[in-house]
Amino acid sequence: MEPSTAAALPAGYRDLFETMEPRIYGEAGLFADVVAGGPLDLSRIDRPEALDTDPALTIIASPDEHVYARHSLAAAASGPGEFRINPLYAVERRGNELSLRLRFRTPITRTNTAPVSSTCRIQP
Repeated sequence: MEPSTAAALPAGYRDLFETMEPRIYGEAGLFADVVAGGPLDLSRIDRPEALDTDPALTIIASPDEHVYARHSLAAAASGPGEFRINPLYAVERRGNELSLRLRFRTPITRTNTAPVSSTCRIQP
């Protein structure tokens, strides 16, 4: 679910958790926690202004208050095989950074999708 603003979040979503009060987090903050290596801070309460500017939201509800804490993250393990970048992304290498630009090969996908770009740092 990706509403354009937190205010646009239908009241019905909160009603799905009728016996619990859900917490809403901006995914940018959660993602930043993960990229930084943790902790994943579910004790925070994101301000409505922050939620309004976030492109995606995460809703968490639990009767266990321990869920709403700072959680350490296990170090990312390398998996078997080889990690690759999705071929939908055009890659431009700039020193120890990669710039990724989402590209589409058909007119239909080009006109129905907003452009996306990102830069990531290559870790040794």
